[in-house]
Amino acid sequence: MKLFDSDGPIMEVLGKLSDLIFINCTFVLLSLPVFTIGASMAAMYECCFSLIEDTEDPFLPRQFWKAFVRNFKRGTGSWGISLLFILFLGAYALVSGMFTGTLGQMYRITFFVLLFLFLMGFQYVFPLLAHSDSKVLQVWKDSWKMAVTALPWTALNLVIILGSTAVCTLLLPANMAVYLWAFLFFALIAFLSSFIIRHVFKKFGVYQ
Repeated sequence: MKLFDSDGPIMEVLGKLSDLIFINCTFVLLSLPVFTIGASMAAMYECCFSLIEDTEDPFLPRQFWKAFVRNFKRGTGSWGISLLFILFLGAYALVSGMFTGTLGQMYRITFFVLLFLFLMGFQYVFPLLAHSDSKVLQVWKDSWKMAVTALPWTALNLVIILGSTAVCTLLLPANMAVYLWAFLFFALIAFLSSFIIRHVFKKFGVYQ
């Protein structure tokens, strides 16, 4: 097999990259109303899983849109719960900043503990929405159960997500970072994360 054959490794990588660019652009576009971010995230993860398995729809826009519509109600509800957590953590951080000394240090430590606990479960919520029919509250319960039970994989996935986000945001010029977030980074990070989430889902029988 030649390197640049139509079914060679170079063309396969370029094909996956073009799919990720499409997924990212669609995710950004459908997330613009803000309240639709949950459904968009679920659709993005469903498409990323299919890319890993090479089972994506030949017409990827159709697959993304079907996943978006199917998960719209539960995705919107899950995103609403996420926003409540985020608002609480933001308020907690503001309150923590008002204290100094030992008390302030205790508040800051508890803030980071709460943030870590939130992120542990959050990383599984929208992929799980895309691969189960459970109700919203059950999805959150199952997500935290997976996060705790598969703690090493959960921690590794957080390192991948947060590390990739930090590299994309902090190590690149601002103009370039905005451009790449708009066209690639959301889907690329979801794609990398999907390898671990898929492994955890298989251990729990969620994904075959």
